[in-house]
Amino acid sequence: MKKLKIALIGFFILLFVSTSYAHFLWLNVDDYTPEKGKEVKITFGWGHKFSKITPPPKEELIKKLSIFVIDPDGKKIDLKVSLKNGKPQPIKFRVSKNGIYLVIATGKFFVSKTTEGYFLKAKDELKDKDVIYSKWSEITAIAIISVGKKRKNKISVIPNSNFYMIPLFNPSHLKTGEFFQVKVIFKNKPYRTWVYATYMGFSKFKDTYAWTTKTDKKGIANIKLLKIGRPWLLMSGVAENYPDSSKADVASYKCTMTFGF
Repeated sequence: MKKLKIALIGFFILLFVSTSYAHFLWLNVDDYTPEKGKEVKITFGWGHKFSKITPPPKEELIKKLSIFVIDPDGKKIDLKVSLKNGKPQPIKFRVSKNGIYLVIATGKFFVSKTTEGYFLKAKDELKDKDVIYSKWSEITAIAIISVGKKRKNKISVIPNSNFYMIPLFNPSHLKTGEFFQVKVIFKNKPYRTWVYATYMGFSKFKDTYAWTTKTDKKGIANIKLLKIGRPWLLMSGVAENYPDSSKADVASYKCTMTFGF
């Protein structure tokens, strides 16, 4: 009975984490389709609703992120985040080539919910707290920047990420009603899961999306662009049991992707 109880508790925690995304991270770009040679500005989005105005992620979380760009030739360029009064400042870089750039933020850390709030620590680091649940969290936020008229995306792997989406082509060339395709990868293999999509301004309500679909056997999701001219956000996630229960109950993986026209 004790083993069954533990298994049931684990199941419901896993179900909760996999179906309740809570806050999620994304990247905003001031111009998703800049001309060659232009400087672009990137900021962080954080919350339950895809909006330009959101409270920034906390300094503790920002310090756990790795930020970089993959240029059209596949070259990785590291970026720096500066903090002012604990808040992340806009990241700027210049696009010097035609093609698709992917701006990427990744983070890996433990997070635990206790009766006193959330801590970015493993369960065994909080022995003096009443822990409700703990998880290993891996987050990946991707922004697509398109320079010029190239339609194909040459980038097929996201470094430092176990769960991510790859654009199969340039979304900025699509029209209203056409479909944008992404491939979902989990631990280096195509993965069947749900993908949620919305555009900025679609709804004032939290956790509300304009399009929901599931990937096929090849990991491909088809997103119908119901409205262009506004930034879009895709989000997906997966959860599984964490191998060391003394540190966390589950491992949670989330990925967001933003793009514009």
